[in-house]
Amino acid sequence: MDIAATNWFHDAKRFLQEDVQAGDIERLRDVIREADRSYYVEDHPLLADEEYDRLFAKLKQLEA
Repeated sequence: MDIAATNWFHDAKRFLQEDVQAGDIERLRDVIREADRSYYVEDHPLLADEEYDRLFAKLKQLEA
């Protein structure tokens, strides 16, 4: 796993454990885009489906 992957993965795990603040919305979007890329492009998901779903739900809540 390279440095960029490590950074988004670390942020994903942090967002799963903590409340996401409005100021984190852009980073959360980046994390979800990277998770999509690792899943669909690289065919190597780094997050479980449940984790991805939880992150996406947090994003939807912030955008509401």
